[in-house]
Amino acid sequence: MIDQLDQDTQRKIEGMLLAGERVALPFNNQELHPGKGHVFGLGILNTDPDKTNFYINLEAGPATKPDGSEIAPGENKFREKSPWLLTAEQEIGNDQQKTITIMVAVPRGTQMGTYVINVYVCSDAKELISCSSNSNKLYDVVQKIYITVP
Repeated sequence: MIDQLDQDTQRKIEGMLLAGERVALPFNNQELHPGKGHVFGLGILNTDPDKTNFYINLEAGPATKPDGSEIAPGENKFREKSPWLLTAEQEIGNDQQKTITIMVAVPRGTQMGTYVINVYVCSDAKELISCSSNSNKLYDVVQKIYITVP
């Protein structure tokens, strides 16, 4: 499994950040079989001189079967604790940018369907647990990764 970003992803992130996006997650759709993984690139541009600490938290979101029906949360293997879930602190200076790699692996036994992984980027959150959809420390809109398991 590759753990580095390809040049196209790196260039796309740089272009999105240069265009003024504070958080960039290009190429966020991937088809993966159970047991396989993929590296996504996330770019962060710090535009606030008062904020330097950023946190990234990934949480499994909704999932649907190929027929469009919901996969019950208890059947969603991405909701189980997995090594691909990332909670990390990143220090980024004012007017600086950073690219972070996010490895997502499909757990064995995952049923066919489309899975959403919510990517939260928060700034100066005192507790990592506060970096979620209802956090007042969200730095930008919630980003989404879509994994299709054929």
